[in-house]
Amino acid sequence: MAVVNKRTLVDSGTRHVVMFEINNATNDAVQVIDASALTGHVSNPTLDISSIKWNTTAATSDVAIEFDAGTDSHAISLHGSGEYGYHGKQPNISNPEATGVTGDIVITNASAVTGTFILEVKKTKGYTASGQTR
Repeated sequence: MAVVNKRTLVDSGTRHVVMFEINNATNDAVQVIDASALTGHVSNPTLDISSIKWNTTAATSDVAIEFDAGTDSHAISLHGSGEYGYHGKQPNISNPEATGVTGDIVITNASAVTGTFILEVKKTKGYTASGQTR
């Protein structure tokens, strides 16, 4: 596992923001957000991705952000540097809640990458402030 310097920036009743780095390594479904450890967790959590900023050495190789489940559900592939969700017209990336969903967010990259990520999620189900406990 090569997710390092993971730091929670916000953990409110309705959203969570985490910053982390990859240090020149590959990752296979490495957890970057543990949904059940967040503030307000009740049961069966679901998180939707609101926004992401990234800066990586992965100009041509994928860094995949995925929703953890029996078979992980792909959320978005990241390359180089960029952002998603900061312009108001980009929708949340919804967790499809596949069989065996845990609510966690994981990262996978097949080749060595170095980079920094800021990931913001919305607590959509399974939290006291989300209004739904599934």
